[in-house]
Amino acid sequence: MLSMGTGATEKDLFEIIRRQSEQIDQLIAENKALKAEISRLKKRMEELERRERKYAAPFSREKRTADPKSPGRRPGEGTFTHKAPPTPEQITATVEVKTPNTCPRCGFTGLLIFTRQDKA
Repeated sequence: MLSMGTGATEKDLFEIIRRQSEQIDQLIAENKALKAEISRLKKRMEELERRERKYAAPFSREKRTADPKSPGRRPGEGTFTHKAPPTPEQITATVEVKTPNTCPRCGFTGLLIFTRQDKA
């Protein structure tokens, strides 16, 4: 550091001022970058705190869809649709199947009568 009593020339003083000006510019740029980083981290922190308060399921997405579909099977979809019996032209073969003589559940041997019980 130069004091007033030293024999510093005008050129030396201008060089000191130039270096200090470069250092100031560098510090201003660094300050600006750090402020942007702080802003980004604050937004991220707010997002995480908001998500924590929401009690969302672990499989949920960050963004929700505009028109969500209702859950479950739509009427008429899947294997349980109401179908008409086939017409005689659609039947290609008739298969004869022997019924077992033994009950698969209790082991009864004899004439088995199979009934169908539908629950409504």
